[in-house]
Amino acid sequence: MNKTALKIFCLVVSLFIWIQVAATHKTIRDISIPLELTGLNDGLTLAGSQWPDVISVRATGSKLDFFLNRYFGRNLGFASVDVSHLVPGTNVQQQVSFTDINTPLSELTIVPPVWLNLIPDTIDSVEVRVEVEFTGLLNSNIMFVDEPTVEPEFVTLVGPSRLMVDGLFVPTEPIDLARLNSSGPITRRLKIPFKELQCNAEVAVISVEISTLGQKTFNHIPIVALKDANYGNVIVTPPVVDIVIEGPVDLLAGLDPDEISILISLTGLEPGTHDLQAQVQLPDNFRMVGMEPEQFNVVIGANQAQE
Repeated sequence: MNKTALKIFCLVVSLFIWIQVAATHKTIRDISIPLELTGLNDGLTLAGSQWPDVISVRATGSKLDFFLNRYFGRNLGFASVDVSHLVPGTNVQQQVSFTDINTPLSELTIVPPVWLNLIPDTIDSVEVRVEVEFTGLLNSNIMFVDEPTVEPEFVTLVGPSRLMVDGLFVPTEPIDLARLNSSGPITRRLKIPFKELQCNAEVAVISVEISTLGQKTFNHIPIVALKDANYGNVIVTPPVVDIVIEGPVDLLAGLDPDEISILISLTGLEPGTHDLQAQVQLPDNFRMVGMEPEQFNVVIGANQAQE
């Protein structure tokens, strides 16, 4: 036998002797073992409860067991706690016992003691609205052409029934209006109101359409007096008005003067002379920024000479 073979033989014999000694020599060590809950009844959830994924156990075993566990990841057992007795609407404090541990080790002690805070509840689901969250203000020279829309409009939340409160909704991550400079879709993550709830969607797509603001003057728009049948003749002075309208430049170019209504309501007024203001009715996305004149002389029941 050469020297190399002799060395290998001695090493193997030494290792065999060490394994024999380690397998029979008992020692006390602290180890971590996984904890699982079993037996939860159908239709129940423990969302919101608190329990550790692993627990620390002081136990007696062979040096070989602890060696294989530490350096080779050999499983030395697990803790399994039966929760089949839990019913909804209770808050249970339950201690993990050494009888809940399945392991080949002996003389078990859980160090420190482990308590489970369990809140069993019925699994419920509800469909709620998605709300777009905005921060900041639009730049003064732009405006929304239409109200922003969101897809999906509604999502389904699943989780403990105690969290399904009235007025529940799911907001999006905020959109900074000050940074909006073009139309198009914007994707934002949904912010689930409670971490115990699950949602059937993770993101929402918000469609925004904005336009540069412009102004246009419309001249000689006629005044319409809204009068009762028994008022007789009505004279409005002046009979026409010049109005400045603001809106999206693309839409403003196609706005027809016939779509602008300048109305003066005479309901409830006595015959005679009145100084009145007019009401302006415009299509969506437009607003009046100026009108000349702003007040009108109205004669109710005017005679032929006044006409």
